[in-house]
Amino acid sequence: MTRASTSCSPGWWAGGPAGQQAPQGAALERPDPEKVLELGVDAEVDARIVEIAGATPGDSFTDLAPLHAITTATIERVGVDALRYRPNLVIATPPGYPPYAETEWVGRELTVGETRLRVLKPTSRCAVPTLEHGPLPPALRRCARW
Repeated sequence: MTRASTSCSPGWWAGGPAGQQAPQGAALERPDPEKVLELGVDAEVDARIVEIAGATPGDSFTDLAPLHAITTATIERVGVDALRYRPNLVIATPPGYPPYAETEWVGRELTVGETRLRVLKPTSRCAVPTLEHGPLPPALRRCARW
């Protein structure tokens, strides 16, 4: 069985391309989220190519990594319920903390109690936050705005 993960950029919500790639060493277009928010989903936004699924065990359901952390600053900036991102760890940040700062933590360690976590990769963009989650309805329009 071939495992695949869907990778999509904001253009996907506006009728642009979406594709599927095998998770092992897959490449993904990753636009700068602040530029997308500033310029809109139809704007030309520079992107960088990142590898996904490098931290996932071969028998895992996840397509990126077994642990997903997100800051409250990012959640507040996007303006949707944290449940949409299915994080394992929500990190409370002080007022004024920059959103998306967790994408710059690659290579660093987080300490949670007595546990140390090494940050391996930024979380790639995908359509999961637009889906229905428990009591939360689908949110395609909300995510299309950011």
